[in-house]
Amino acid sequence: MKMYSDICGSANSKPLPTGAMSQCLEAVTVMLVLAKWDFKFASVEDFKSKEKWDEAIIAKEIVPLYELYELTSANTDAVFYESRNFKKETSKAVKITTGESYLSFCSHAALKSYEGTDYTKVFEVTEDGNIIGVYAADGIGVQGQSMKSFDIGIRMAATTAKPAYTPISITYADYEELEKGAVLARPDFNPVLDLTGIFAVEFTQVGPGSATTVVVKAAVGCGATEPLVGADSILKLLDASGVDQSATAVEGPDGTYTFTGTDLESGTVTTDGAHAIDDYIVEGEGTFTVA
Repeated sequence: MKMYSDICGSANSKPLPTGAMSQCLEAVTVMLVLAKWDFKFASVEDFKSKEKWDEAIIAKEIVPLYELYELTSANTDAVFYESRNFKKETSKAVKITTGESYLSFCSHAALKSYEGTDYTKVFEVTEDGNIIGVYAADGIGVQGQSMKSFDIGIRMAATTAKPAYTPISITYADYEELEKGAVLARPDFNPVLDLTGIFAVEFTQVGPGSATTVVVKAAVGCGATEPLVGADSILKLLDASGVDQSATAVEGPDGTYTFTGTDLESGTVTTDGAHAIDDYIVEGEGTFTVA
């Protein structure tokens, strides 16, 4: 068994005597971050680094979710068959956590899209800004807890007493995984405020395009309500075959971008993958036409 905790300033440790001056307890979980089944941070120091978290988000190795409320344990105890001096476990204990997030329709749909995918591990962010993971098999890297299932319930309609919400349930693959190898780290950033998922970019062509000029408008957010600014260096125009047309983008007002080039053809406007812009990580593509 190997554990790490920043709460008491401890280093890596092996099993210790039970005497303790104080108990260093984690705060309530308020946010989840999904991770692919094979992803791990290379070390505890990487696990605490904002730069490494951003790299993993851009690479789509991890996905920060929304704030979590009404967290509840729905664990089930092991079941045993007993007769006289015979005792046999017939059903193993199961660790289950449920909660809810207050989400719009598009955010609910985004969350549900991760059911049944290869994002089968989960990191937990606590109310006091720490992050919970577990040691990887090598005893050095840090990974998320393994999930048996990640389930998103039917979005519940608003009532006069409560806003609309999305039920969330996690069934962990091994209820002892955290107990055997917990990593409770205080990162060099505020994960609740600083970790966000990738923002989808929606492109809309403005006016007809020509062989020398194409104008598009870029927006982000649920319903594409916020203009995307500062993206001129990452935007590209591709032809129908996916070849870069080497057009130059110049940003205008309200998220508009004017592309200039020669012999432009109808095709795709794209961010060319996920990129960090100010406080956002964005990605998207759309079509445009040239008359």
